[in-house]
Amino acid sequence: MYTFAGVMIKQEDTSFVQLDGYGWEVYQRFSSICTDCIHFKEHNRRCIAFPEGIPDEYLSGDAAHHTMDSRQVGSEVFTPF
Repeated sequence: MYTFAGVMIKQEDTSFVQLDGYGWEVYQRFSSICTDCIHFKEHNRRCIAFPEGIPDEYLSGDAAHHTMDSRQVGSEVFTPF
């Protein structure tokens, strides 16, 4: 576990996270559309649909959240700015 912006994050959640030389997370804006969504909360990598944490396949860019997911809360999907 580590703390980022006051939020405890599980170590296994960092498999897709790139850190700079100072320990800050570097988002790959072009691999994940999450950062372009109005529901994305950058400080804790969560959103309305996934309040406990966005699944790795969405954050890594391997999948896009354009349709409802059985693991999500509510009916919100990717909505661009």
